[in-house]
Amino acid sequence: MRSLHFAESRNMLPPMARVRTTLRTNPRRKRRGLAPVIAAVTLLLSPTAQARSNSIAAPEPEPERVAVVAPEQPAKPEQEQEQEQEQEQEQVQVQVQVREQRRRVTLALHRTAGASYGELPGIGPMVQLGGTLQWHHLRLELDAHFGSLRSKRHDDGRGADLRSGFAILRGCGVLYYRPRKLEFPLCASLEAGALFGRGIGVDTVVRGQSVPWLALDLNMGLAWVAHPRLAVGWFAEPWVSLLDSTFRVDGLGDLWRPNRVGLRLLASVETRF
Repeated sequence: MRSLHFAESRNMLPPMARVRTTLRTNPRRKRRGLAPVIAAVTLLLSPTAQARSNSIAAPEPEPERVAVVAPEQPAKPEQEQEQEQEQEQEQVQVQVQVREQRRRVTLALHRTAGASYGELPGIGPMVQLGGTLQWHHLRLELDAHFGSLRSKRHDDGRGADLRSGFAILRGCGVLYYRPRKLEFPLCASLEAGALFGRGIGVDTVVRGQSVPWLALDLNMGLAWVAHPRLAVGWFAEPWVSLLDSTFRVDGLGDLWRPNRVGLRLLASVETRF
């Protein structure tokens, strides 16, 4: 009855009174409840716990990162602009040079050698010497032509030695391919002179006899400008005779009549001033 009465009286107490009564009546339970709290406080106040907390709270500083700066390179648009400016300057220089060449008159001397067929018997050597006045796309040439001595004989050994000599007035148009320093002249010419003969084995042939020569020719080819003052060229020169000239020998009749058409193959060296 006492225990029941005591329990009922405990239940009737306020909450704070119950706690105090419990602590007073059960000291072991009090100690057991405070033990974890004391252990936690002890751990927190110990130097090892403080060191751990400091190590956790303050992480180790990271090493400083050194930034590697690459050398600055000019932007591509700037490079392209510089290239365009250089190209424009080169084009301007080329245009200035072309204008100067158009205005400037070039004087040149040329020596030509080759083989000819048609105006004299057979195929034989010939030479041409002359001068040139050249503008940009125009040339004016005056040449002297000399054909080597060639013989024409009958079966009995009588005949004549023949040679040619005449002047050539030539006008040309010139095309250029500058990357390879090439020139392509196309010329038309007027030839005027004479063919000369000397009789062999006959007394009736007039020595120094000559017949007139008049012809038109076309001259076309290729010239390579090896140096601003030197050019070499190769040309083909077909021609058409305008006269029907004939060498005659008394007692033998016609000895030689030039062909109506002929051809010359030429190589030339030109010195420019």
